[in-house]
Amino acid sequence: MNRLVVVFILTLTHKFAVGFDNKATSNVVEVSASAVSQLSNSDSTVRQSSESDLNEFVELTSKIKSLKAEFKQTISDQFGTKKDQTLGNFVIKKPAKFIWETVSPFEQLIVSNGKSLWTFDQDLDQVNIQDLNTAVGNTPVFLLEANKNELAKTFNVKKLLSGEETSATYELTPKEPGYAFERMMVLFKSGVLNEIFLIDTLGQQTVVQLTDVAQNITIEDSEFEFTPPDSVDVMDSRQPTTDETAQ
Repeated sequence: MNRLVVVFILTLTHKFAVGFDNKATSNVVEVSASAVSQLSNSDSTVRQSSESDLNEFVELTSKIKSLKAEFKQTISDQFGTKKDQTLGNFVIKKPAKFIWETVSPFEQLIVSNGKSLWTFDQDLDQVNIQDLNTAVGNTPVFLLEANKNELAKTFNVKKLLSGEETSATYELTPKEPGYAFERMMVLFKSGVLNEIFLIDTLGQQTVVQLTDVAQNITIEDSEFEFTPPDSVDVMDSRQPTTDETAQ
């Protein structure tokens, strides 16, 4: 699959491949001032990680039971040169249910019902099905669902100082190697998830900005089920369940 896709779930899913557009560009990525300023000034504005920072972050994420939003995802290289930008829609419902639908510049649909993960590439007429845990691996897909003990074990959580009373930005860095990112910043405005900033192990930067956010609304579980169209190729790599194995 000739694409690089980052799925937030906020759950977030980091899925690596070759960028969908390999043309070099001189456009410098336009990320929000909130993320970049916090990142560039982090040496002077970041306090030492503390339990209170962790508690605040967990309190904010635990309040998110469901969410719908539009997203703009911008990816740039380590020099700040824009590589690609995608637009789409994002839906999440705890536990572990989400939809990440890219509508521009290509069409792709990623759906999780909490157990299985479907990836539908419309232009390739192809659907890949995986066990969710296998597909996610050690990426930050369950970040917003992790409890305090899980977060404290795997991440250093620091709150970045901000001049805006209604904004709160938290930096997360893995305590152990092997993660798809080296730094993550999560921005909340008035308690609502607003933006994610990621730096991967190669210095590549990804910004996911959310707009028209509706938090803690009613979403039926049936929205997170997916049936592949009859005309597409289906590759199913899910492991059989215990019941299926016993038959």
